[in-house]
Amino acid sequence: MAIHNLHKFLGAQLIDQGTRFRVWAPNQSSLSVELLASQASDGTGGRLFPMSLGSDGFFELQLPENLAGALYQYVLTDDRRRPDPASRFQPL
Repeated sequence: MAIHNLHKFLGAQLIDQGTRFRVWAPNQSSLSVELLASQASDGTGGRLFPMSLGSDGFFELQLPENLAGALYQYVLTDDRRRPDPASRFQPL
């Protein structure tokens, strides 16, 4: 994959089925997405959503809601919270 195409592969992406989150974190054993409390209209805000780890070190999660503009962060194995390194807006 060419480096100039990574923005199409990493971060939060709107897809037909909702929103997909993808991040490369090969040194983590688990990773979750945390939607900030006021961001999800379906009451999911403030909750953690575990991501699936692929064999290539990429974690991925797909949620059924369109989360355009939602604030979120990744929660690492040791409970540290970090912004998405692929996002273009990080107000936290």
